[in-house]
Amino acid sequence: MPVWEIGVVAGLVVIVLVIAAWRASLAARTRIWLDPQYREGKHVARRSAGRHAAEGPTADVPGLAVHRRAVHIRRLGASTARRYQEEWPGLEARFDRDPEGAVLDADRLITMVMLDRGFPVDDLEQRAPELHARHGRTVDTYREAHAVALAVETAAPTREQLQKALARYADLFGALVPGAVAERRRAG
Repeated sequence: MPVWEIGVVAGLVVIVLVIAAWRASLAARTRIWLDPQYREGKHVARRSAGRHAAEGPTADVPGLAVHRRAVHIRRLGASTARRYQEEWPGLEARFDRDPEGAVLDADRLITMVMLDRGFPVDDLEQRAPELHARHGRTVDTYREAHAVALAVETAAPTREQLQKALARYADLFGALVPGAVAERRRAG
């Protein structure tokens, strides 16, 4: 076989190997991108020198750690804030007729506000330590009020507990929705 034929065959083999490696890399990236945990901000990686502790659903898988994106709390848009400001007064007024319903609606509304702002409400218990430095009061207040809202479904909280929960939600609303405090002062 002449030397130039060997060079052509070797070149084709190299090209085929490069294309195969590229396709394998692309398939791995696509698989990661389509993975629901990755889309939620979590992806699984090998443990690196014990630096990361395993958390979440993979905590019992040896050698794996869950890495999460940093939490970025953002401001609400003006139209979103206005929509929440319009809904809140009716919710507070409803408390006298239906305190449990008002607390459940307040929990739903504040949860939506927190999600819109970027708080990891679904993962709040595990993420609380990293949020405490800047948003500790917000996290603690939400957890206290949310516990009462959860109790509505399983037990019968007292009217006083429901009032405290609604007051905590009102505090959160004032802190999380821009202009809400000024709106409440004008109304009351």
